[in-house]
Amino acid sequence: MLNACKVTQSLEEGENLLASNKLSLVKKIPNSGALKEEALNLIIQKPNKKMFGIIPFRVGIYNLSYDKKENKFRWWLKNKVGEAPVVFNNKISEKSAENIRLFMYNKGYLNAKVSFQSTFENKKAKVKYAINPGEQFSIQKISLPDSSDLLINHILQVQNKTLLKVNDAFDINTLELERKRITDHLRNMGYYEFRKDYVVFELDSNNTQKTIDIELIIKAPSAETWHKKYTINEVYIFTNYNSSETDSIKLDTLVFEDFTFVETQKKFKPKVIANGIFFEKNEYFRLDSYQSTLRKLANYGSFKFVDIQFTPLEKNNKKYIDVYIYLTAAKKQTVSIDLEANHNFIGLTGSSIGFTYQNKNLSKSSDLFEFKVSSDYPLLFHFDDK
Repeated sequence: MLNACKVTQSLEEGENLLASNKLSLVKKIPNSGALKEEALNLIIQKPNKKMFGIIPFRVGIYNLSYDKKENKFRWWLKNKVGEAPVVFNNKISEKSAENIRLFMYNKGYLNAKVSFQSTFENKKAKVKYAINPGEQFSIQKISLPDSSDLLINHILQVQNKTLLKVNDAFDINTLELERKRITDHLRNMGYYEFRKDYVVFELDSNNTQKTIDIELIIKAPSAETWHKKYTINEVYIFTNYNSSETDSIKLDTLVFEDFTFVETQKKFKPKVIANGIFFEKNEYFRLDSYQSTLRKLANYGSFKFVDIQFTPLEKNNKKYIDVYIYLTAAKKQTVSIDLEANHNFIGLTGSSIGFTYQNKNLSKSSDLFEFKVSSDYPLLFHFDDK
């Protein structure tokens, strides 16, 4: 048994078990603890898990069935309970070091260097990674587009909310968040087709001063076109949508306010559904309206699925979109029965039975009606003292 549990037993000639990974910073830098923790997670090869932090117990279990005639039990023991030993691979450690270097680069340490050293003893390998971060680059200048274009003006109007600040440490993650901020804002101003990849940052680094100049550029969709605003045209609501039945059943339509309801049977009051829709006909598309509608309809609890799709179109040289809201009703009524054992303050045991009835659309207002009944049955013990 002891022989089988030797963790290096199943290794081939020249192989070494990865025993540990350690990482150090050559010099102290801001947020060094958090950076080290993130960098450690980028190391690809991890040592086998150890029981109590000492014994790689699962590797020992794996070795019990290694190099023996396999049967169902040994296969289960080796593959389900056991864990194959992690064999040190120098090329994978090189990739890990490069991962850490790129991570440091993204944090503004453009000249960071990462090295590793491996030591071997008793067929076990210990790897030490060392980060020499160099100096962190900071933002020296931010250049914005100079244009009278409406889209550019929308960006400039909210520039006070920018995440990029002069003299702040450079960070690729901050650039990505800024791209999202600009994209979300423009999509709230009617630019339905605008995407993050239209927002480009050109970087110019000064290795002497350890600074970076950032220029914001907005790309065009193509060489011949520019970004256009989209207006909401029609809003169609399928209140009892079933994709497998759409072509085989008759659909009725009802216009309520500015919405067209398409339904097979009147399960919901149009006013209730309309109160959960934030799109407005003849108004510009807004990302917030999409998110609010999705959230509100899902929170009603009456629908199993809520799907919103858009169809772009053009009228009189202007861009429009039709909105299609597909609602798949959840099961209307549910009944559950719960049985449990309990005891009271004097220690007498007993049981209780609970009956719960739910109706998720009793008044066709997407409301929830719930009725609960429960009863307790104590178990009484009688002793005759004779």
